[in-house]
Amino acid sequence: NDTNYQGSASGTLVIGKATATVTFNAGTLSQTYDGSVKTVATTTTPSGLTVDPSFTGTPKDAGSYPVTATINDTNYQGSASGTLVILKAAATTSFTSTAPGSLAYNGSYTAAATTTGDGTLTIGASGACSISGGLVTITAGSGTCTVTATTADGTNYSGSSATPQTITAIKATPTVSTWPTASGITYGQALSASTLTGITAPATGTFAFTTPSMTPNAGTYSASVTFTPADTNNYNTVTGSVNVAVAKATPAITFGTAPTATYPSGNFTVSASTTNTDSSALTYSVSTGPCTLVSGATFSPSGTGSCVVQASGAATTNFVAASNTQTVTITAAPYNFIGFLQPVDNAPVLNTGSAGKTYPVKWRLTNPSTGTYISNLTTVTSIQYAPVSCSNLTTDLSSPLDTTATGGTALRYDSTANQFVYNWSAPSQKGCYVLILTLSDGSVHTANFNLGK
Repeated sequence: NDTNYQGSASGTLVIGKATATVTFNAGTLSQTYDGSVKTVATTTTPSGLTVDPSFTGTPKDAGSYPVTATINDTNYQGSASGTLVILKAAATTSFTSTAPGSLAYNGSYTAAATTTGDGTLTIGASGACSISGGLVTITAGSGTCTVTATTADGTNYSGSSATPQTITAIKATPTVSTWPTASGITYGQALSASTLTGITAPATGTFAFTTPSMTPNAGTYSASVTFTPADTNNYNTVTGSVNVAVAKATPAITFGTAPTATYPSGNFTVSASTTNTDSSALTYSVSTGPCTLVSGATFSPSGTGSCVVQASGAATTNFVAASNTQTVTITAAPYNFIGFLQPVDNAPVLNTGSAGKTYPVKWRLTNPSTGTYISNLTTVTSIQYAPVSCSNLTTDLSSPLDTTATGGTALRYDSTANQFVYNWSAPSQKGCYVLILTLSDGSVHTANFNLGK
């Protein structure tokens, strides 16, 4: 453009894109798996420029993905490279079953769990138990069983574990389907004398009375029986009851030394004891013999001989009725002999009379202890006579028999006169005789006779 000159030229002006910077935002290259396709965030200088990220692979699963962020702008250019790391998400593992606080030996529990992860879920057990297919079985009668649930690392989730479950292992209690039968015993015997038979139990072991030294009363006694398993580490003892028939015992009644008894005399008393611990009471009676019961254990002789007395004990709660006897020998006591009474005189007086007549021979007997008259005819053992030489008898004291007897010759007792009367039928042969009266006490009394006419 000049007054004096002209000319021109043609060409192309090229304006190149300015260089811009791309920066990945903090944290954008490290993200956690959540199932969505990931992208990255960037910042440009100058700001506000469009950036297109390009990944190697689809950034969805956990892993590393190279990424290039390129500015897409008319006037600016630039790019940045990096690696997007998608971290595994945290998984949650938890039990869906509730474990019992305790479980007996051989008992079982089905464990179940769930996980949010994609790794393998494993349920395990340790300690006093075992596990198979999720079934936890207690293998001891004590200790602790620990049940675990663990999820392994997966593609997109990391491994995790549930809070362990703990179960206290305890002993099992056997169930006794049939308790044994106890044999009968007798009162005074301990339960240990009874035999237990017919035993049925779910485990090996023994039955025994819980208190074998117990001595129950007669009747049906409900006794405690304990089953003790052979494996006491894993099984509890079990207590039940059985009926024991307790028969009444037979007490022993024992007499003391037999008393000395005489007749006629005072009373005698026996002494006896019983092993009946329920009651020591005894009643006494006469079984046989010449005696009568006065009261208690006191008896009165009614003659000489063997008096058999009996001591009896009544049946009680624990004892049957029982009795025993004792023989008391009653010997003759010496009598006070009063006689002979008129018309007969005692020796050495010689009574004179007629042969063939009957004469009353009279005498009295009194008890030496009490002075009372004795009337029992058994006091007379015999009345006999024997011929003797008249020269052997004293004749200067002769006494004529001036009374003859009436009635028969039988021995009798005259309770009015308190005297014994024997009508002696004298022999028809003339001569001298001795009448001999023998009493049961062993004493002998004689009267001399000279029978003439």
